[in-house]
Amino acid sequence: MRKPKLAIFIFGLLISVTAIGQSGFSRYFKESLFPSIDNSTYPEMKFTWNMAGKIQASMNNGLAELDEDNPDVAINNFSDVIRQLPNFSPAFYYRGICHKMLGDFANAEKDFLAALAINPKSSETLLLLGEVYDQKEAYNKAESYYEKSVGINPALVRAHFNLGNIERMRGNERKALKYLEKCHELDPKFPNAYLVQGLIKFPELAKSKNNTEAIVYFEKALQCDSLYREALFWRGFAYIVLEQPDKTIRDWNKLVQYNPDNSFFVMLRGFLNIELGNFDQAFNDLRKAVLANQANEEHFRRGETILDKHIDIQYATSYAVRFSYGLDENALKFFKKGFCFFLADKKKLALENFKAAEKIQPSATVYFLEALAFEHDGKHDSAFVYYDKALQLDNEILDAHKKRAIYRYERKDWKGAYADLNEMARLQPELMLTYRLRGLIKAAQKDYYGAIIDFTKYLKSDTTDFEIFNQRGLCRSLVGDEKGANDDFRKALKIDRFNWQLFEHVVESYITLKDTVNALETLAEYQAALPERTSPLMRQAELFLAQHKWDEAKRILERVLLRGFHPEYYDKVQYSRAFFLNGKLHFHLQNYTASIEAFSKALEVNPSNMEALYLRGKTYIAMGDKRKAINDFKRLKSAGYADSETILQSLLDRP
Repeated sequence: MRKPKLAIFIFGLLISVTAIGQSGFSRYFKESLFPSIDNSTYPEMKFTWNMAGKIQASMNNGLAELDEDNPDVAINNFSDVIRQLPNFSPAFYYRGICHKMLGDFANAEKDFLAALAINPKSSETLLLLGEVYDQKEAYNKAESYYEKSVGINPALVRAHFNLGNIERMRGNERKALKYLEKCHELDPKFPNAYLVQGLIKFPELAKSKNNTEAIVYFEKALQCDSLYREALFWRGFAYIVLEQPDKTIRDWNKLVQYNPDNSFFVMLRGFLNIELGNFDQAFNDLRKAVLANQANEEHFRRGETILDKHIDIQYATSYAVRFSYGLDENALKFFKKGFCFFLADKKKLALENFKAAEKIQPSATVYFLEALAFEHDGKHDSAFVYYDKALQLDNEILDAHKKRAIYRYERKDWKGAYADLNEMARLQPELMLTYRLRGLIKAAQKDYYGAIIDFTKYLKSDTTDFEIFNQRGLCRSLVGDEKGANDDFRKALKIDRFNWQLFEHVVESYITLKDTVNALETLAEYQAALPERTSPLMRQAELFLAQHKWDEAKRILERVLLRGFHPEYYDKVQYSRAFFLNGKLHFHLQNYTASIEAFSKALEVNPSNMEALYLRGKTYIAMGDKRKAINDFKRLKSAGYADSETILQSLLDRP
């Protein structure tokens, strides 16, 4: 049996997380490797049942619902108690537990603090409040409350463990081990402490295979709880380091057996089987893991994103499961290997095996997976050829039509692209993605009305698609529907609050609509969202100047010029314009000396700034400096700027 190399295996593992990360797989990855705060359990708080009958019934019902794992229902019962007994700390404590179980840490924090205000010596409340801060990554606060809780009740194993885990994350191994040893002293059957000790010792195992202390701790954890999933994972992983994959498979088989819904473990075992050469088992595990994490195919964005790749893999896996078993036995063998290598991002090996399968038995299944492998490898010409081959043998492959439509669109083969989109509509009439793709093609062909119709149909199914709101807005603007365009740009802006180009679309749309109030409000939002950008300030200044609001314009321009930006490091055109606007302000205020100074600075930065040259010439005329005015208007006449020739002639005609 071939022994897996750790580096290769880790690479495959990380690729699996990347490939499937958009649909819950990464959550399993995060939650499955390290001990985390257990929000489902809590220490019981003792109290005296001496309240009135109705209050007692509400409290009892709340505790019963909590025991039945119905925290959302229990919250109402505890709230009834609090309304009638606002100084009864157990009601706040248990309602805080409900919020904590539901992941509502803000309200959990409020309730635990309220409980502590009534009873500051409650070690249980101090512990759980610490766990809230722990999960909010406020580790100093968490540590403070854990220490207070053990100060009142030194036997709180959970608090000692949490303190040890914080120290482990900080890299303070000695302090961490001290807390963990205290856990063993208080409760020798507490598995979490052994697990964390194993994690602390794991780097030593990676350095030297003779140092197996980490495995000893993982085994102690499993002696406490034979199904402790984190310990099974790490002991299995340790056996990979020791090149004992048979023992790894034993542990990870148990992981999958008792955690069948955890796609991470299934994918994990599949990758190990690839390294061991067990491709039948690997194929079964990988297909299960992929199909267990369904992404919405409507969210395909043709951008080669992680989500796009997951949607690709999802459809390909589903197709392979349905049709690969019709292959010849030898062709199927190579196909499964190719599929496994493809998911492991070993594209060269994947294509070699797909080619071998193709030689034995050409089929739509093999061609389709080959096309996808070529595409993900960036070989788009080959991908286009193989999608075409797949469709010649099976014209019912929806995703092959989708991909070929995109390739034809990129090649400006509009007729071919529309033909594939029509096939998509035939195969899956309810798929709104077809309208999305068709709308983009129509927009590229400048069929703006047609694009608007398709985008509108698509947006009924997805109101979060930034690109399509933006595209429909542009199309509406191009057909003169500025109000509709503005509405779309605003919707897109709600999705992406930091898109400067979109802010500028919205502003220009309002200006076209002659809605200066909303244009200025949007510019204020723009400046708040992207304070490093000068553009919103400049545009505000321009609008204030147009409205003759000199004080407001002056205030904004002072902010721009006080930023201290230098023409060597910033856009010279923008920098020059800032001085031009300042000169324009002074010109209107008849501060001609300041105006000349600002226009001259604008021209020094950008000699092509004809607006600055024109207004400087006008300023010289206002000041009675005919000679300098003539010099400026001669330059303007040479550039053919505005009415410069007429003004120059009138200057020359003057005595």
